[in-house]
Amino acid sequence: MCLMHSKDPGKEAGALFEEFMREFEAILTTAGGGVASFQNFVFPGLSLAGRVIQAECWFENATFTQFASFNGANFTRDVDFTGAIFTKYTDFSPTTFTQSACFRNAVFNPDAHFTGANFLWYADFAGAIFMGDGRFADVTFRRHASFSGTTFKHHAWFSRARFTEDAVFSGAAFTDALFGDVIF
Repeated sequence: MCLMHSKDPGKEAGALFEEFMREFEAILTTAGGGVASFQNFVFPGLSLAGRVIQAECWFENATFTQFASFNGANFTRDVDFTGAIFTKYTDFSPTTFTQSACFRNAVFNPDAHFTGANFLWYADFAGAIFMGDGRFADVTFRRHASFSGTTFKHHAWFSRARFTEDAVFSGAAFTDALFGDVIF
């Protein structure tokens, strides 16, 4: 199996980690404004904090085995995390999603923070599972936001979130939710 799809924990540090990151960056650079496919990759940690990502990124069924930081990143094209598994704390605060952002059927374990994120187009969390806290405080959803069938097994924080168009929560399950000062 190739390094990008390998579940070998040895790639979480040292030379294998560096090789993984070089290949990841090469895919992102080669894609330019096109498509960067990271489908089924097993990430040994990833930080895109503060970066502008020009490529359309496909992370379908990817697994993030360590901390994943997208803090302050700006995705200028579609990004797709359908079926992705985040096994450590995940930070999308305050990431900007200029086009569609799909987290359909993603699993976040333990916590996922989207505090202050801006979804400028379509945000799809349908069927996602939040095993720990799902923090959406101060998030702006400018177009459609779907949380249909989403499961929040711990705290769901939507305080001061703004939904300017459609907000769909049909079939969503909450253990504990805070919707204080939300604007629909």
